[in-house]
This record gives sequence, C-alpha cells and structure tokens, in this order.
Amino acid sequence: MGFRFGPGAEEIHHRKLLEASARTNLPAPEIDTAGSIILVKACDFAASRGSKTVLDRDVYRAWSWCIPFIWPCLHSTILTNPQASASVLKPSDVRLLELAGIKTNAELAESDTDKVTDRILSRTVGLARAPHAAKEVNILRKRVQLWQLQASILSDYQD
Repeated sequence: MGFRFGPGAEEIHHRKLLEASARTNLPAPEIDTAGSIILVKACDFAASRGSKTVLDRDVYRAWSWCIPFIWPCLHSTILTNPQASASVLKPSDVRLLELAGIKTNAELAESDTDKVTDRILSRTVGLARAPHAAKEVNILRKRVQLWQLQASILSDYQD
C-alpha cells in the first residue's frame, strides 16, 4: 500500500511483540495475527495524519490501545470481535462504515474500496457543507483499504 517505516518504528514494534509474547501464553498464530493488526493500525494512524511514513509515535499509539491489559483486551475487542469496530481506530470510523452499510468484518473484507469510499463521501458531503478536497478523499480511500486489510486478517483468523 506504499507505507514505509520511519527510523526505529519497526524495531519498536518487534520489541513490544517479543515482550508481550514472553508475558503471555498465547499461541503463536494469535500473537502473529495481533502483531499484524497492530502494524496495520499504526499505518492507519499515519494515514490519518496524511502520511505514508509510519513513525515511532504511530507504533506506540497502536500498541497503547488496551494498556495495561493489552492481550486480554486485544483478544476480546479485536481478535474475536466479528464487528467492523475491530478493524478501525475510532468510534467515528465505525459511524462512517455504518453510513456505508457495513457492520461486520466479513462485509468489510468483501467490499469494494471505491464503493465504500463513495458511499461514505455521498452520505457526508451534506454534513461537511462543502465538497471534499482531493487529499481528504485519497486519505479516506487509503484508510478504507487499511480497514479492509484488517477485516480480512481478522476474518481469516476467526474462521
């Protein structure tokens, strides 16, 4: 998707993944899936800033979702959650997907990126009182792709 990692970002992620793995008794596939989801969430934080470079702060933000109980929380709110809320960052993102008629990870994973983006834009243009700028549309499209990637990873894990 064109994302790159800034200095130290990948190393921070790998270190935190190793630390969490050592503290838990979770099976390797669950740790791998969680690690992948956290990396995609870090990319989503970067995309939210309008950047394709994932910085160390994006990785820290992605890892801070459920502190201090990251693994039990991650397991219940993300890994085993069939709802699309597991694949996004914020409640407002869930609302955007609802506007597009998407409620589950399965629906999100199987959806067409452009159709989802267009539905969101068509339902929010009146709220914005102005047409969406091209940069905003591109950021939203990239974020929808990241949400779909997370939904696909989670759907595969949950099957």
